[in-house]
Amino acid sequence: MYEYLQEKSKDFPILYVEDNDGLRDKALKFFRKFFNIIHVASNGEEGLELFEKYQPKIVITDIKMPKLDGMSMAKKIKIINPNTKIIVTTAFDDKEFLISAIEVGVFRYINKPFNIHDITDILTACLHEIENQEKVALFNRNIQDIFNHQDNLLALVDGTKPIIANYNFLKFFDIESVDDFISKHSSFDVVFQEHEKFLFGRHVIETIKQNPNSLYNVKMKKDTNFFHFILKIKQIPENESQYILSFSDITELGLLESFSQNDDTDNTKLINLLKAIKNNNATVKIHNFYKGLSITNEAHIEAIDSKLIKIKTNFLQGRAVQFEKLFILSSKFLPKNILCEEISDLNYEMQTITAEHYKFIEHSPTKRKYVRVRPENEHKIIMFYNSQKYHGEIRDISIDALRLRLPSIPAGIEINEKVNLNVLLKINTQDFIFKSVSPIIRIDMLDKYFDLVCKLNIPKSIEKTLVEYISKRQLALIREFKGIDKESIS
Repeated sequence: MYEYLQEKSKDFPILYVEDNDGLRDKALKFFRKFFNIIHVASNGEEGLELFEKYQPKIVITDIKMPKLDGMSMAKKIKIINPNTKIIVTTAFDDKEFLISAIEVGVFRYINKPFNIHDITDILTACLHEIENQEKVALFNRNIQDIFNHQDNLLALVDGTKPIIANYNFLKFFDIESVDDFISKHSSFDVVFQEHEKFLFGRHVIETIKQNPNSLYNVKMKKDTNFFHFILKIKQIPENESQYILSFSDITELGLLESFSQNDDTDNTKLINLLKAIKNNNATVKIHNFYKGLSITNEAHIEAIDSKLIKIKTNFLQGRAVQFEKLFILSSKFLPKNILCEEISDLNYEMQTITAEHYKFIEHSPTKRKYVRVRPENEHKIIMFYNSQKYHGEIRDISIDALRLRLPSIPAGIEINEKVNLNVLLKINTQDFIFKSVSPIIRIDMLDKYFDLVCKLNIPKSIEKTLVEYISKRQLALIREFKGIDKESIS
């Protein structure tokens, strides 16, 4: 501790204020062992003048002094520089003095006459705190410099309000400080403009805090122009209430209209969206369905161009892709889900999957309301339409609907028309039979087949049994898939 004080105090100026000549001379002999620069005063007025002139970081002062007492001087010094460390020497100890010292912000106090060990401890602690404060101040200045040299709009948010913002943030909002932002805009809730599938409305900061690894589209207005930003959020370590918001301006990509329900997003815009996700190292969700069983994991986009998309995910998802020969990507950042087909490479060692064709899809199975499963092979289904009988297979079934695959469909059949379905399933080797008069809600034309999605209309008693069937079938498929996965590993 003694060595630390000798090392750190050499070129460190201090102010010592003491009206007792004998005590002052004795203390100065000790201080000169450490400090090369010592400003000395015999009363508070002299002390204040010297502080105003030299502004040392440490002040050691007596309390009872002529012209201006130590506590009054300390108050004035704290007004000039609140970071000044003030050490008070006192010949008495009472509550009134302690309360006054706390109010002023005195760093330490020591009884007179002080011994070498106590004053060494106090000065060492004082230098430690000054050094740490200077490191924090330097760090904050560097952070501010980093903030201001970023192209993005950056804001450090505490709770829901910004406390630090970079130059580009202030410039965009035409303000001089974050206080101006708070005065002008009550919160980010009123800054984000309404736009389909974008982040806007009430409690937007709370919303993105729930999933800080995601990207969000936000639309903001400046003057009469609208801007499209990618928003991402990063939590400050060890501080749950503070986050950094980063806004990347992608207005020039012309993607705003891509999020309209009626817009057919072209391939260039799709690639730009996926590149934005990749460049921001954001996660997406990858979905597959093993016989209707949903298998979903996180993924990162490794590469993207007009000819392929390469994603990195885990081994289990790769196994699911191997069986289904396709996968679906979803993200809150995307206006629609993306179907990726024509798998050209499946690398289990690198855990990457490459597809050579990808496109937006309107009807996404990731938005299923109910669990769907593919029945066992022994199931049977017959569709009756205009007195004609059609045999097919059930591709998947839920308590709400089923997908019927047929080699051909009746001429002229359309959505919303009703068909009669006779279904036979197996529950624990027992036949489970039900009938339904079902409207057709979708027709998909495939290479060699047609898929009809039919709404089920069944009584509550049948629905209860169907729920039991789906639950058991789901468990069986989970065991089946895990078994296949284990076989592939061995």
